[in-house]
Amino acid sequence: MALVDYAGLANAWIEEESKGSVSFGTDIDGLIIERPLADGHAKVSVLLITKNALTWVNECCDETPTNPVLFGHRAPEVLFQGKRPALGTSFLLLEFINTAPGAALPDFIQLAFSPERGQEISLISFRSQADGPLREAFRVPDDTPGQATVNQFSVSFGHFFAAGFPVERINLRVLGR
Repeated sequence: MALVDYAGLANAWIEEESKGSVSFGTDIDGLIIERPLADGHAKVSVLLITKNALTWVNECCDETPTNPVLFGHRAPEVLFQGKRPALGTSFLLLEFINTAPGAALPDFIQLAFSPERGQEISLISFRSQADGPLREAFRVPDDTPGQATVNQFSVSFGHFFAAGFPVERINLRVLGR
C-alpha cells in the first residue's frame, strides 16, 4: 500500500510538531472546472498537483504500524529519528457530480464514503513518483536509493469504494542499476 501526502497533511503535521524548523516544502497547486448539467447538478473536475509529497510504501494493505515499510519513512520517523524522507510529485484527477452549480466543494472523505444525495464520484486517476530510501523489508540494504511509482485508476458504477481501485500498480525499484 502506497501513502502519498497529496494534500500536505503530513507536511503540516511535521511543521507544527517541529514548530516550523522542519518542512518538506510540500507545494500544492491545481485547478477546478465546473460544468452545469441539464438536471440541475454540476460535473466537477479537480486536478491537484503536489510537489515534495512525503511518500512511503507498506508491505500490506493498511497503515498498521507493524506492517513492514518497503520504501520511505513515515513523518514521525523523519522528525523524531532523523530518517531521510522520500519525496515526490503526484497528480490527482477527480471527477464527480455535485449537488448544484456553485455548491461548496465536498470534503473528499465525505464524498467517497458518505456522499450527499446527488453527489457521486465518476473518476479518480492518481499518479505519483518519489525518490527516497528503500528499506530492508524490500530485501536490499536499508537506505538503498530507490524510487516508487504509483498508478491508480477507478471509474465508478454507483458507490465508488465498492470497487476501490480496480487498476492499481505500485512499482518499487533500485536507482542506479
